[in-house]
Amino acid sequence: MNKLNRYSRYFTKEFLMGPNSFRLLEEMHTLFETWAEGDDSLCFKTASWWKELLEKECGKQCELSVMEAECCNEAWEDWFSTGHEYGIRDREFLSRGLERILNFSLIYVRKK
Repeated sequence: MNKLNRYSRYFTKEFLMGPNSFRLLEEMHTLFETWAEGDDSLCFKTASWWKELLEKECGKQCELSVMEAECCNEAWEDWFSTGHEYGIRDREFLSRGLERILNFSLIYVRKK
């Protein structure tokens, strides 16, 4: 199985988070997988994926709210400004196109 087929289900609007999610071309897939260091790319989930999981696990016991963050750019800029070596690397990869597909999920859970 080639790399693109192995991860293809994670590169659709349904599975990959981001306000402009879309089916990625092979070069975007390669960029994402390189940035996320191989199988780490499987850890990225959409807000709807998280909501479904949490509803299944604790839906009747908790009030849940899951959404994409509107402060994505500000959050990334805060991270970049730390000067951390991973932040420097992340800035490089996001500037090459990953900013179009990544976002932060906000998850609020309140016990009933």
